[in-house]
Amino acid sequence: MAAIVAAFAIVSLWPASECSAQSTDSQEEEGPSNGRTPVSDVAGVWAGAGTAMLGLGVGLFFSPSDAPADTSSVWRGGMLLDDDFRDAMRAPTPEGQGFARRASDLMMVGLMANALLIDSLLIPLVQGDPDLAWQASFAYSLALGTMLTAGSIVKRVTSRARPFEQECAANPNAPGCGSADAYHSFFSLHTGVAFTSAAFSCAMHLERNLYDDPMADAVACGSALTAAALVGTLRVVADAHYLSDVLVGAVLGGLIGYLVPLAVVPKRSRVAREIEQEAIAEEEALGLEVPPPTYGVTWSVTPMFGMGDDEGGTGPMAGATSRSGITLGAQISGTF
Repeated sequence: MAAIVAAFAIVSLWPASECSAQSTDSQEEEGPSNGRTPVSDVAGVWAGAGTAMLGLGVGLFFSPSDAPADTSSVWRGGMLLDDDFRDAMRAPTPEGQGFARRASDLMMVGLMANALLIDSLLIPLVQGDPDLAWQASFAYSLALGTMLTAGSIVKRVTSRARPFEQECAANPNAPGCGSADAYHSFFSLHTGVAFTSAAFSCAMHLERNLYDDPMADAVACGSALTAAALVGTLRVVADAHYLSDVLVGAVLGGLIGYLVPLAVVPKRSRVAREIEQEAIAEEEALGLEVPPPTYGVTWSVTPMFGMGDDEGGTGPMAGATSRSGITLGAQISGTF
């Protein structure tokens, strides 16, 4: 996991550093080449909504649920191309399905880390735009919380049996059979979260010009969407979802991830930078000593990864648990 986060950071920060290096002299006088992000008049409302929605979504996602009382009448089987796609794509062995499941977990977390830690925080801070960093962070919290809330509720209401549940009649002791999670197929929340994160990154790059370089921004968006599509494919390979589950998750995640930052995060503007310069000029006119503005950030990210539960331990991941047995996290520190 450390390698995945490090790779995301290097690839994502390189275009930002290149743009910065090309215009160092002009930035010392004018700030970032594409201006600064103004603070929205309703930024506080969005921040509160993002915090509340993320808390609600996480709470619903981890809240326990029971299997349907009458499993004979639940929604089973595929529709349209579901069964054909399942037969063509699912791994033939339990080991292969387990590998696909773990790989989809890691790729989903990597996309989340890219959207929150890199596109929302690190790149704006490196560019000297802290108002973009905190507004984008709350925007991603709102988008992610909305997806987790919607997915958790829909899964409980629809109670669609996962594809592997078809084999439980012949082998009731197989992993997952009889659990509540076996009836949470619709829709694929892994795919929904992956596309929420990827679409959020696309909105930041394509609509908010995060790199201020059309080619670099397009590559960043395309890479994130490709990774999200791979997450959805792996969920079918793992026999955890039907194609229809994945497609619905992709569409909903893409819409939420793209539209929320457009509503929450203002466009960058040179007006905000000009106001800052006017304030500095007024202080200088009064004879006050004004330190030169800086546009940089010192930061460090410490990824944390473990297999199994660390419950009862004393390490940084102590007490953390996950459904897949994989414990993930990160510590961030820095000044700007």
